[in-house]
Amino acid sequence: MIKTKALESYLQEAITRAPQIDSATLQNSLNEWKVIDIRESSEVTNQGSIANALTFPRGVLEMQICQSDAIENLETPIVLYCQTGGRSSLAALSLIKLGFTSVKSLSGGFNAWKKLNES
Repeated sequence: MIKTKALESYLQEAITRAPQIDSATLQNSLNEWKVIDIRESSEVTNQGSIANALTFPRGVLEMQICQSDAIENLETPIVLYCQTGGRSSLAALSLIKLGFTSVKSLSGGFNAWKKLNES
């Protein structure tokens, strides 16, 4: 595995720049958001997901979200999540560049969600 300071810096910048929402806040306002799991299907199958989340893997997110009837318009409130929050932060920035105006990344990802709901 290649791990570089540049990659770590790139991910940290995305996490810092992308709007974030924590698990407790999301849980208290879950019905106000379209929640999208951007993990690979094998991750979802093996680890579970947030109830009623849509699944658009990161590799095809931009194409699928623009073609989905589940997303009404560019103002639809969206929360993206992955395992730890890195990929979803990168994805949130990508959707913002496409014109989506209400996109957040789940801080800490599915790991943080599971931890909150195990308590």
